[in-house]
Formats: sequence, C-alpha cells, structure tokens
Amino acid sequence: MADCLFCRIAAGEIPAKIAKRTADAIAFHDIDPKAPVHVLVMPTRHLAAVRDAAGADGEAMLGGLLQFAADVAGGEMVPGAPEPHISEDDEFGDVP
Repeated sequence: MADCLFCRIAAGEIPAKIAKRTADAIAFHDIDPKAPVHVLVMPTRHLAAVRDAAGADGEAMLGGLLQFAADVAGGEMVPGAPEPHISEDDEFGDVP
C-alpha cells in the first residue's frame, strides 16, 4: 500500500536498520526504542491489523511471523531484555 509507512520500509523506499529479512517477513530496529533491543517484525505484504489475517492463509502467515520473530529474538536478545511480545495498534504490531 503506497501510503503505508511499513510497506514503504519493506519495499526499501524508507531506510531502516534491518535485523533480518525473508520473502515473507522483515524485522528492523525501532528508531525510538523502548528497550535495549526493540525490533519491529511485520509481513512484507500489507496487513492493516492482525484481525485481518483470516482463514488458512492468514493463519499460515501469522504462524510464519511468530516463528520468524522467535528466530529474530534468538539472534537479537541480550541478557535481561524483556521477552518478545505482540502488540497491535493501527498498523500490524511490534516485537521488541
């Protein structure tokens, strides 16, 4: 989606410090971190909200994102850092 900030980051139109990327997901460091390690994880295709990921395709995408987030957390976490979590605002969500 052309006006979505996160889609523009996924497309490489807006620079970001990428932690990990696959064809289906991207993880990048937050520009205003709230923890020692604060990494945002999102699908590479537009998803306005988690509730929009319906049916078998949505379940597969969310399951893949959770595994991707776990892989990122395993490589990015520091001792004493909080456990990854998912939060949802107007856009998809973040995993610090």
